[in-house]
Amino acid sequence: MRSHWPDPGIATAQDRLFTNLSGLDISLPLLSAHLPGQYQRVRTGDRSATPRDLVVDHVPDVLRDYDRASRPHDKEYA
Repeated sequence: MRSHWPDPGIATAQDRLFTNLSGLDISLPLLSAHLPGQYQRVRTGDRSATPRDLVVDHVPDVLRDYDRASRPHDKEYA
């Protein structure tokens, strides 16, 4: 999902992946186990359980983790 990689092959693979996954129902227990933040948002109705929505919603969570890891002694994150 890195938009700064304008490679047509990557875009095609992403589209195929999301198309293939869109035909499946993602169970809530599976979602809860692997994407707990997105599970909560789906349960409250803030996010749909489509593969693309789940991925896009998860990106900021991952970026926050990287940000916290890069500043382990920052009191804001204690």
